[in-house]
Amino acid sequence: MKLIGCLCKKIKIIIKMTLFQLKWRKLNLHNRTRAMNFFDLNKVSVGKHTYGDLIIHCFNNNNEFLKIGNYVSIGEGVEFSLGGNHPYNYLSTY
Repeated sequence: MKLIGCLCKKIKIIIKMTLFQLKWRKLNLHNRTRAMNFFDLNKVSVGKHTYGDLIIHCFNNNNEFLKIGNYVSIGEGVEFSLGGNHPYNYLSTY
């Protein structure tokens, strides 16, 4: 029974990710990027003819945003981190 519950969770995640990717594709017909994880679609802008896999980590700060220009090739294994800045006004950044 536990195995069935775990399998159902995985299927739900696959369905949600597929729907998210379809929504991303619909909004980005002008480029060939693929959303590889969940992120806020309003915080990411990608230009024309850019291609590659997008792995984006958000910290849910109000001022975080990612803008990728036109004709950009995103290399394999690249991950983008938004809004995760260290405090700069302390003795340590830890």
